[in-house]
Amino acid sequence: IIFIVLAFLGNIVRSIFDRYANHIGGIQSVADWLNGKGIPSPQGKMWSSTAINRLLRQEMYTGEYYSYKTYHKKVSARKFTQISREQSEWIPMTCPAIISKELFEKAQNKLHRNKTQKIHETQHIALFSGILYCADCGRKMLPVWNSKRTHRYYQCFSRIKKTPCKNHVVGVDVLDAM
Repeated sequence: IIFIVLAFLGNIVRSIFDRYANHIGGIQSVADWLNGKGIPSPQGKMWSSTAINRLLRQEMYTGEYYSYKTYHKKVSARKFTQISREQSEWIPMTCPAIISKELFEKAQNKLHRNKTQKIHETQHIALFSGILYCADCGRKMLPVWNSKRTHRYYQCFSRIKKTPCKNHVVGVDVLDAM
């Protein structure tokens, strides 16, 4: 029974890496796919983008990982900080591989590209971000990019969260030019 459960979890992990690395979409689309299939997270809850992000960064799924990579240093009476050790101090460990190193690296490259893209996005400040509200439902209007990343606009938060609204949209350049 234990092997069946582990095999099932291994299949989920493989599916997560495959969908993220080889398909269009991001971390949230993987979480949505798992939730749509009714597959619970290891905690028995719905999948979140945070859980998927953490899972995708776990090198142990390739069969190799390192122990003793960090240590905790006390910085005040109640606070500790995590400090990275020198790589020469790491202890190599092995476990059964669930995914290939190539698939893991492909996912890491996509994570890095998406992180770099997010940093680039934050460099384009939308002047009305946080102060613009939808005339229909009263929710905040958030700046988003179109699918080809050629145009930016403010969109009602209800559309992002897929709740009923007339989904008001206003171009960022239109309002910022005022």
